[in-house]
Amino acid sequence: RLGSRLVLPKHVLHNLFDFLSPPPAIKISNSLDGIITYHNRYVAYVCALLTFVTGHRDVTAPMGQLSDYNPYTQTWWISDKEVRHGLAARTVVLPITAARQVELYLQHLRALEQRTRFVAPKISERCETALAGSANLLFAISTPFEMEAAPADLCPSLLRSLYGKKLPFPRNWPRHHLRSELKQLGVAPEQIDGWMGHEEIGEEALGRHSGLSRRFLDQIANQIEQIMNYHQIKALPGWQTH
Repeated sequence: RLGSRLVLPKHVLHNLFDFLSPPPAIKISNSLDGIITYHNRYVAYVCALLTFVTGHRDVTAPMGQLSDYNPYTQTWWISDKEVRHGLAARTVVLPITAARQVELYLQHLRALEQRTRFVAPKISERCETALAGSANLLFAISTPFEMEAAPADLCPSLLRSLYGKKLPFPRNWPRHHLRSELKQLGVAPEQIDGWMGHEEIGEEALGRHSGLSRRFLDQIANQIEQIMNYHQIKALPGWQTH
């Protein structure tokens, strides 16, 4: 009666992320086609991990740009819900595993930029702008028939095609399942609302009149790290030059 809820069985989350992870066989490929195949599988995994831990909504350009992330405090500014009279945004703290996944993804982009500099300049340029924080961080690579490979911003329809049958759950499943996991761990409802961005304007979790502080973000990040460790969800390295 109060909204959508989703609680996956205990073994499902581990199996899901294990299934989404790129197979090692395509990682060793040095051909451009093999690298593109690996990148698309890899970015789908990275997106699933980051949207799960942040409770990100199913929107176009998930996670925004690298400039939204502060690697020193491991905080990410998220704006995934626009409202009529103002900006609905929030800040979250990445758990340790998620912060490590960001580092590994950036290493992947640097290697991809070097590999595609002369053979696929559009991809190389997109890696540069993503790393500079002037373009969306997460992107796939499209290869139209007999055309040059080109970057494609992630959107709900593109993600559905990347996941295919590997992800049969409703849209926004990460938010709904994470809420259930946090509730089972005893996290207060108002703290979960702050993490998910459910506040109304003037009632933000870290607003002027709020009783919450940055500490509650750290506490939830630690709780999510426990969830990831329990389900053996790991940060995966990307493609590397040999």
